[in-house]
Parts: sequence; structure tokens; C-alpha cells
Amino acid sequence: MRVLLIYPNITDYPIDISYGLAAISALLKKSGHTVQLFDCTFTSNWKELGRIVHTFRPQITGIPVASNDFHFAVQIASFIKERQSIPVVAGGFHVTMAPEDIMQHPCFDIAVIGEGEHSFLEITESIEKDPSGEGLKDIAGI
Repeated sequence: MRVLLIYPNITDYPIDISYGLAAISALLKKSGHTVQLFDCTFTSNWKELGRIVHTFRPQITGIPVASNDFHFAVQIASFIKERQSIPVVAGGFHVTMAPEDIMQHPCFDIAVIGEGEHSFLEITESIEKDPSGEGLKDIAGI
């Protein structure tokens, strides 16, 4: 599957990377999936994100959500949903602490609680096999 991972970082200092997204990306690639990363640390250009969505045509999107960038993550997920009808998966600190915050926004389809590397891979492979989502109920952490 084509997977778009988006890091909605709104802080410009310290500049960091998402180790969670790096681990998810590595597992997905190792399992034969194609991964594109859009890192808002370096750009939050909506036109560029739109171009990536249009040309890459992701089949699923993953967004880690921290409390400080929660509202920006909602904006990003909504932007994706306006352009493609694909599952948007939220994970990260805020999701683990307050999953109800995430699921009250229709732009998110799935919330992963706790460590999400293997759960995201299972979600991706489950949706690839059965787009109806029936197999999702057996995945730990969602």
C-alpha cells in the first residue's frame, strides 16, 4: 500500500524528528509498502501537501498527535479527508492520554493507543486485505 506519514510538528526549536514515525516507516518499508513522509518541521505548505496527496495517492495516512499540535493535526487530517476518502490513523502521546479528543473529530478514523509501530503495520495490512475494515477489531491498541 501507499502510506503517507505526516509529522505535524509546530515547534521550530528544538528541531527534532519523530522516532515513532521513523520506526513505523521502517516496518512498513520492510513489509513491502511504499512510504512518503511530510514533515511540518520544515514546511507546513498546504499547496505542497496537496501536491503530494494528488501525485502519491496514499491509501492510508498516519499522523502522530502531541497535545501542543493537536489542533494542527486536526487541520491536516481534515485537509486529507477533503481530498481523498482514505483512512486517517492518529497515534502519539495525546491519543494515548485522551483518545476521546481524537475520536470526536470525524477526520480521524482510527486511534492507536500506546506504542503504535506494529499496530499501524497491522492496520495497513488489514485494510489492504479487506478495505471494509472488518479485521481491524482484532488489532491490539485501537
